[in-house]
Amino acid sequence: MYPLYKKLIKKRLKQLSLFVAISLFMVWVYAWMYPQIAGSAQQLDDMMQAFPQEFLKAFNIESTTAIFSSFEGFLTSEYFSFMWPLLVIILAVSLGSRSVAGEIEDGTMQVLLAQPISRTKLYFTRVFEGLTILTLFVGTSIGSIPLFGHLFGSDVKGIEYVLLMVLSLLFAYSIYAVTVLISAFARTRGIVSGSIFALMVCMYLINVVSGSLSNFEYIKYASFFNYYDYSGVLFDNHLSIKAVVIFVAAIVGSITIGWRHFKSRDV
Repeated sequence: MYPLYKKLIKKRLKQLSLFVAISLFMVWVYAWMYPQIAGSAQQLDDMMQAFPQEFLKAFNIESTTAIFSSFEGFLTSEYFSFMWPLLVIILAVSLGSRSVAGEIEDGTMQVLLAQPISRTKLYFTRVFEGLTILTLFVGTSIGSIPLFGHLFGSDVKGIEYVLLMVLSLLFAYSIYAVTVLISAFARTRGIVSGSIFALMVCMYLINVVSGSLSNFEYIKYASFFNYYDYSGVLFDNHLSIKAVVIFVAAIVGSITIGWRHFKSRDV
């Protein structure tokens, strides 16, 4: 099991390096920009006040003043509201779609099953491969933020980034686990990727609509983005227990159902 795991990790290092490089570049740019933007905070805040409060709430912006008054506020509006989740989704879907469906499509699943390894061990080796890559990406992309912030002279928080890393890992793992679940039933990467991207777009729109229209606020509970409350972690130092439970349930449930189906499916 370990030799296969090690081999799979080595094959993903180039992909991981690319995503890490993109995230580090983005963090570097934002850390460099903030001290310059902070000097014009009042003018920018006046401009943001023109947007409807419902629109701002849909993107987890509770206060326009907070965006420009702190480095973390700037990151929530520029990095965590869209770009970072997008990188995680692309990486998680890429890894998860290859776990089962990708191997079947490439014709390599039968080769793997011909080795002296059970389907259960093969399945969980692929699962842990993806979890490892995601852990390295999240740790680097989140852990680098305080370092770049200090480098450019911004006041940076501390323990909040540890909590944010925990929440971000759960968010990334959940998307990956659901992708693995669909991959365990599908036969091609395209079907898996298309299904997950469609699901993520729906969840994102649900989060936006529920935040913009009070009559539809209840639908927010169907979206992973609702539970990825990065602003609550960074500003209030609060990690929602409900979010942890939802994410853990999605991870464990998806991986378990995928495993039970993979054990008996035709490849």
